[in-house]
Amino acid sequence: MIKRMEPKRFKKFEHTIIEFGEFAVLVGENSSGKTSVLQAINLAMNAFSRLKLYSSDGMGAKPRRKGVGSTQLPGIMNDDFRELYYGKKSRNSRVNGNSIGAEVYLTDENDNRYGMQISSLFGGYNLTPLSKAEDFQSNATLHEKEALLISGFVGLSSSEEKALSLSIRNRLRDGRASEIIRNLLLDTKDSVPENYEKLIQRLRKDFGFIIDKVAFDEENDINVHAYYDEQIEDKKIPFDFCASGSGMMQVLQILTSIYRYCPKNATVVLLDEPDAHLHSNMQVALFYSLREIQKELNIQIIISTHSTSIIAAALPSEIIPVSNVEYIEPLSRSEEVDELISERINSYELSKIKSNGVLVFFEDSNIDYFLKCDQLLNCRCLIGPKTVAYLTGRTKDDKLPFSIRPVIQELLGRNMSIFAIRDRDGLSNEITDVLVQRADDADINYHFLNLYEMESYLLIPSLVYRTIASINPGKQLPSVDEIEKKICAILLDTIRLAKYKYATVLEDNLLKLSSFEGLEIYRASNEYRGKAEAIRSHNEQMTSLDDLRREGMGKEALKAVMSWINDELHLKISKRALIDSLEVDDIPSEIKSWFSDIKNAMKP
Repeated sequence: MIKRMEPKRFKKFEHTIIEFGEFAVLVGENSSGKTSVLQAINLAMNAFSRLKLYSSDGMGAKPRRKGVGSTQLPGIMNDDFRELYYGKKSRNSRVNGNSIGAEVYLTDENDNRYGMQISSLFGGYNLTPLSKAEDFQSNATLHEKEALLISGFVGLSSSEEKALSLSIRNRLRDGRASEIIRNLLLDTKDSVPENYEKLIQRLRKDFGFIIDKVAFDEENDINVHAYYDEQIEDKKIPFDFCASGSGMMQVLQILTSIYRYCPKNATVVLLDEPDAHLHSNMQVALFYSLREIQKELNIQIIISTHSTSIIAAALPSEIIPVSNVEYIEPLSRSEEVDELISERINSYELSKIKSNGVLVFFEDSNIDYFLKCDQLLNCRCLIGPKTVAYLTGRTKDDKLPFSIRPVIQELLGRNMSIFAIRDRDGLSNEITDVLVQRADDADINYHFLNLYEMESYLLIPSLVYRTIASINPGKQLPSVDEIEKKICAILLDTIRLAKYKYATVLEDNLLKLSSFEGLEIYRASNEYRGKAEAIRSHNEQMTSLDDLRREGMGKEALKAVMSWINDELHLKISKRALIDSLEVDDIPSEIKSWFSDIKNAMKP
C-alpha cells in the first residue's frame, strides 16, 4: 500500500506531501491536480516494476545503477515535454543549487521510500532511481507490481475480435478498456476463474446485472460473444452487451479490470473519474461496491472524482482535498470523528471548508433567490469553480452554527468563518438583537433578514411588472401602482386575517428561540403568546409597502399575488420567472453587504 506520495516539480505540484489510506477519494476543483496525483503514482509504479528501476535481491529492494530512457511516459499525454514540470521548467537553478526535472517519491506502509527522477533529454525522457539500498527497511515489495489505472468509459464497439492477454493489458494501460470489455471478461474467466465468480456475484448483488454467457470458439469465431440477461415479463432474455447502457458498461469495465488483475498483478488501483456517464444513484452504488471490493481483495483504491454524490457518501477519513499546498492529508483519521461529523455535515461540504474556510447556514431549503443574487453580484460564493460550503433547511432553534466550529477546526486544522442567514418572521429588534449578540460573542456572522422572509424580496412592484411584461407580450397589464396597491393589501391581510395565523406563527417562532440564552422568558406560554399578539396588533396598523414587506408574511403574500395575476388577470407569472428577472438594482444593500463579507472571508 502507498502510505505517502511526494511529488517535486511535477505538473501542478512544486513540492507536496500527500498522505493516503487504503481507500482514498481525491477531491478538488478543476485543475487542482487530482489527475496529476494518479499520473504520478501510475508513472512511478510502472517505472519501478516494468522498467525495473528497482528489483528484489532477497534482502529487499535494490535500485538500478543507471536510469532508463523512454520516448513516452505511460498514462501521460503532453504536447510539450515541459508540461510535465512545475511551471514548465525542466531545470531550476534556484532550488538546491540546480534541480533537474521532476521527482516522485512513494512510501509504503513499512516506511520504505522509493524515489524517481524524470528528466528530459533529446526529445525523450530519462527515469532514474533516487533511493539507495539503505532507504529500504523491511518487506519492500511496492516495486514488484504495477498500478492498475482505469480511465473513463469512451464507448463500446459492436464487435470485438479475440485479443491476446498482453494486448488486453496494453489497451487497459492506454485507457482503451472499453475496446476490450468482452476480451477482458473472457480473460478473467479463463485466467482467474475464482475472481470471475466473485465478479459475477458482485454484479448481481450490487447492480442487478446478470452475466448470461461469455464465450469464444477458436475454430469458428473471430469475435468474443458476451451476453447479459434482462427480465421481460416472466422470461429472462439474453442481450448482447451493446444493448446495455453506457453506465452499466462502465461499471463492468471497472469491476472486471479489478477482478482480473487484483491482487495477483496489482494491489494499487487508480480510478480517474469513475462516475462519468453514471446517474447519481449508480455513482453511490459503485462507490459502496468499490469500498467492499477493497476489503475483499485487500488492495488499495484511490479515486479521483467531482461527483457530489460520491463525496457526500464518503467518510471524512476517505476524503483527500487536493491542491498545491505543502502537506495534504485525509480530512479525518478517526472513525469516531467520522461518525460525529457525518451526523452534522457531509464530506462534500467538509472538503470545501478545508479549501476556503467558510461554512454558511441557510434557514430555507430552497435558496434560489440567494443563488441568483450571487450570480448577479458576481461574488462566486455559491455558484462558480470555488464555492463555500453551505447547509440549507436549518431549523429556527438550530444551535449547530454555535457548536460546530471547534469540532471542524480541530478536525481540519485551520481557522474558519461561520455565516448564518435566517428569516425575521416579524420578530422585533429587541428579540433578534439578543441572538445576534450571542453570535457576535461566538464570532459568528448571524444575520436576520430585514424583511419577513426570502419571498418578501420578490414583492417589488417594478420587478413584478417587468416579469409579467416579459412573458406576456401584447397583453393588457396592470400598472406598477396597481401592483403596489395589491401587494400592500395582500401583505396587510396576512397580518390581520385569521386564515394566515400570523400570531400563531409568531408564537411558534418565539417558543423555538426560547432555548437560546437571554430569551428564556418566552418558554412561558403567557409570555410568548402575549408578545406575539402585541406584535400582530402593532403591525396591522401599517400601510406603507416598506413596512408591510418587513412585517407581512412574504411567502403567503407571494402566493396570493401570483394567484391574482394568473387566475384573475389571466396572465402568466411564477416564482422562477421572478427570480430570473432579478437585476442587480433589485438586490438590497443588506444582501450585497452579506455576500461581500463572505467573499472577503474566503481564504485558501
